[in-house]
Amino acid sequence: MSRRLNYLAQFAFVLLFVLASEPDTQIRSALAILLSASAAYLAFQLKLLSLDGFWSATIVGSIAAGFGGWWMALALVVFFLSSSMIGMRAERSPAQQLESFGRDGLQVWSNSGWLIIMICGFMMWEQTAWILAGLASVAAANADTWATEWASRNLKRKTWLITSFSRVAPGTDGGVSIGGTLASLVGSAVIALFSFLIIPEAGIDVFLIILIAGFAGSIVDSIIGALFQYGVLRRKITLFKEIRLSNNNVNVAGTGFSALAVFILILSS
Repeated sequence: MSRRLNYLAQFAFVLLFVLASEPDTQIRSALAILLSASAAYLAFQLKLLSLDGFWSATIVGSIAAGFGGWWMALALVVFFLSSSMIGMRAERSPAQQLESFGRDGLQVWSNSGWLIIMICGFMMWEQTAWILAGLASVAAANADTWATEWASRNLKRKTWLITSFSRVAPGTDGGVSIGGTLASLVGSAVIALFSFLIIPEAGIDVFLIILIAGFAGSIVDSIIGALFQYGVLRRKITLFKEIRLSNNNVNVAGTGFSALAVFILILSS
């Protein structure tokens, strides 16, 4: 699946490059490929990305920097570095340790796919709403990752299922904890503050919109995880018996909720 997304994104990159009317954009796009590949290769060597993740990150970074601007690419860097750093000292189960080979291609796309979609929209229509919506999706990804990684620091923490608030084992899909929820809020705030600083015309309203949207996306992520991963609906409704979403699917839904919510809010205001 990640290969198909990579092929589609490469086609989009070439199309946007051809359609770009300003030479500066084309020059920046060419330079973005080189810088993105170098950064992704470094992350691969540090085992923060798998080989598949390296290719996906290179393409994502090239589009983000080439057509969204250096600041948009830096937003992804802030997300990736902060989430990686907060997870370095996390306490993990043996199964989690065996699976820890860096982010793969699907993980890269599930966290940054909506940003790329919004950048492509901005290139076509040049409305600020596209940029803010893309940053909101990054805030949601950062919020969810911070919550997950922070919660992994203590596998004995008290955890409740978000849909019923019944006690569940740590690591349960849809489970929330006090520390994880606070980490989610801070993770969203990091991207919101970054967005506030990089957008010249941004006011406190931009900070609050992205902060709330990113945090809300993390909550939606947990709710969907409880319903379809933990299996609340699957046990109660026969129709959903075979529905079981992966973490990547849930991440796409959470980040997409934040992006679309901000996009609609900006356009309707």
